[in-house]
Amino acid sequence: MAQFIQRLEAGGRPTILGLGDSLTFGYMVPRGYLRVLQDLLTLRSPAAPPVINNQGACGDTAAGGRARLRHLLEDGGPDLALIQFGINDAFGGISHEAFRRDLESLICTFREARPDGEVILVPAPPLAWPEDDAQVEPFRIAAASAAATQGARLAPVDELFRRDHPGAYLADGIHPSEKGHAWIAAAVLQVLEGEEEPGRTPV
Repeated sequence: MAQFIQRLEAGGRPTILGLGDSLTFGYMVPRGYLRVLQDLLTLRSPAAPPVINNQGACGDTAAGGRARLRHLLEDGGPDLALIQFGINDAFGGISHEAFRRDLESLICTFREARPDGEVILVPAPPLAWPEDDAQVEPFRIAAASAAATQGARLAPVDELFRRDHPGAYLADGIHPSEKGHAWIAAAVLQVLEGEEEPGRTPV
């Protein structure tokens, strides 16, 4: 079980930073995955629910996240950082090697500010259209590589989406519907509740 869950159940009201793009922001849905996750975690500690800092920015990339993160950590940093990028990097002409380096830098920057904090990388979910998804796949692989290299955890978003994807997307085939966001939240919760090794996708 993650230290975050232990802090939560001890009544400490731990904090979560969600750093990412429009998926983190919760584009065009009433409840994005951060809100869903907060609701799920609140069931474990109704009197002291976790605090969410949603720093999702539509159109952002991992490099953009790097530019924002230091400012967000000026007060010492949250207990848990959820880092979610990839789609805008893939379609913006950024190489997956540069993307991996940006993710590794984000992890290191967070740990410098909060050595006892936890990091979970949230890779881009599968896209509805195969030709688009093929463009994003190398960035999922890069996220897994960054997690393994830096000893971070990786949410099994891909696994859960492919298990039950009908209705998981908005009309653009890129952004998740509420159902899709529920799968992302479930993937993060699986990591928080599990005992899997850092950098390894749970099965």
